[in-house]
Amino acid sequence: MEPEDRFLDDAEVRAAIGALTDADLLRLRKVDARYRGGTDYEPGALLKSALCQAFLRERKCRRDDTFVRFIAGAIRSTASHRREELARQVPFDAPFRVEAGGRVDSRSLAERLLASTDDPETLLMEREEPNAVDAMMALFAKDDEAQLVILALSDGLRGGDLYAAVELPSNRVHYVIRRIRKAVEKRWPEGWRP
Repeated sequence: MEPEDRFLDDAEVRAAIGALTDADLLRLRKVDARYRGGTDYEPGALLKSALCQAFLRERKCRRDDTFVRFIAGAIRSTASHRREELARQVPFDAPFRVEAGGRVDSRSLAERLLASTDDPETLLMEREEPNAVDAMMALFAKDDEAQLVILALSDGLRGGDLYAAVELPSNRVHYVIRRIRKAVEKRWPEGWRP
């Protein structure tokens, strides 16, 4: 257990919530939209949940973390847990839609496993990696810095706009980008394919 003084107290959390700028809220809404996929949350619900968790101190923000990054991490974590819950609830014989490589497949898992052309690993890859950004986000599931940089780059941000969006110094951003490139090249040595 970490000592309580390493986390923001109630008054500091309320002040941090009140100090969120329109740009911060816009960025957090984008994070909400990005992670809402595959869940049953309404638009904005993940952001509201993360703010409530911070306000009620169900999740505690460390003093050495920026509040926006902390809320983004709470959004990601809540969405991830919900996706895992929902994945366990999908019946084996219920059809689900998968779009990969320009084709759409709406068969159930049972039908797909019986198909001679599909192996179980391919089915899981199709279900988990519908596009390159999602695949990269999954590759960095526990790395908030890398995920923020990936989201900002996918929005077309470069240079000063990129540094401001992720709230990191330029040398740190370039280090994170190098880590992303190395991990992506290692995971997909011949390039990413859906």
